[in-house]
Amino acid sequence: MQLFKLGAMAACLFAASGSMAAPFPSSGSTTVTTRAATGSGIVPYQAYSDKAKCPAPQACTVTFPAITGTGVFIQHVSCVFEIKTGADVAYAEIESDGQSGFNMLSTNKLTAAGGGFLYAANAQTDLFIDAGAAAQIVIVATGKKMTGMVCTISGFHV
Repeated sequence: MQLFKLGAMAACLFAASGSMAAPFPSSGSTTVTTRAATGSGIVPYQAYSDKAKCPAPQACTVTFPAITGTGVFIQHVSCVFEIKTGADVAYAEIESDGQSGFNMLSTNKLTAAGGGFLYAANAQTDLFIDAGAAAQIVIVATGKKMTGMVCTISGFHV
């Protein structure tokens, strides 16, 4: 299950080194999981990615694959990331490329981690992503370097 994978990955990375920076290189993995409709007709959707792009030292984005089939209603977001000491989260959001609208995400500082702090975004949200569009999560720090990010989104097809 991908939500478990995210938590297990973060715990293992931190436990192994006391920091996420050193063992945090992207494996380049993105996993999208859909299952057959449940008895109620709901088709679950879940996507995991550790393909963070950090175009500026204080900002990272994870973009998930474009939605196929019908649109998806995103209900939950989980991310783990590290920000260097002396900075904090300016903002975190989930949005859709090519669509207007975004939802802000709450974040929590978890623990010190090798020259920075490990943070998590673990938020309920309600955001519709059209078929063909891609969900992305953007996290911006207050002036210091971010080092990597892994995220999972989940919801259902509509």
